[in-house]
Amino acid sequence: ARKIRQASVVYFTGGLPDRMMDRIREFALEDVLLSHRGTVIGYSAGAVIQLAEYHLSPDADYPAFGYYRGLPYLEGFALEVHYEGKACQKDSIRRVLAEKHLPVYVLHTACGGLIAKEGQIRRVGHVDLLTPDMTELQNANNWTEILVRSEELKTLPFGDVWEEYCNQCGAPVDGAWFATVKAYEEEVLVKRV
Repeated sequence: ARKIRQASVVYFTGGLPDRMMDRIREFALEDVLLSHRGTVIGYSAGAVIQLAEYHLSPDADYPAFGYYRGLPYLEGFALEVHYEGKACQKDSIRRVLAEKHLPVYVLHTACGGLIAKEGQIRRVGHVDLLTPDMTELQNANNWTEILVRSEELKTLPFGDVWEEYCNQCGAPVDGAWFATVKAYEEEVLVKRV
């Protein structure tokens, strides 16, 4: 813990991310790592564990898709690392988009990375950004919800700062207020016709 506090850079290596998180918890390093104010770098597993929640696509080490809890350095998006266009990776990305409604940064094998600094994400090399499919909303003529989701995507990742501000002010966070608007439309506006 002392070495982490004194370090200007923390580097998370590749490997098995769930086991890496187990070791971090075993040695009670979560709070120490999260309070670190220097640069944090990660490769492969070391990149995905920086997300509050991450997914793993099936591979030789993980026979089934799964969601895991990481370190909440980053939130509001997902990562698919070592992308090679395999069917299982495409299926995992579709699943994350459908279940979590989060954009997914797809880092192609050995040639892509992200730099997150001061609430901004910069793509380096071969990185694709995929956003949640809103076809169902479009087909149902839910234009307002499409607008809400599109605007929320624009605020990633500084949206986390805004969410904290809303929480401190007792205001609904992004997306949470939309149910109130929808209920108002269904209960009040519909009677005005």
